[in-house]
Amino acid sequence: MDEIGRKKVEVYKALAPDLAHPGFLTGEKLFTIDKRRFNVVFEADESKVDHKRDVYPMHVLRIDELKTEEAK
Repeated sequence: MDEIGRKKVEVYKALAPDLAHPGFLTGEKLFTIDKRRFNVVFEADESKVDHKRDVYPMHVLRIDELKTEEAK
């Protein structure tokens, strides 16, 4: 979770409109921590964005640890 926090701006910028859920952005990113790899799926509700305060709430939907052969 700390690694996600350090890259939250990068993750948020990579989110794309979710065609199945209008008003939401979704995306995923690979993280490597201590030689372990994780695929993390994110979601953001565009109605919760506060542009005046520069607040962009984002939620982690799922974290999957990749097996060694998937990580290569």
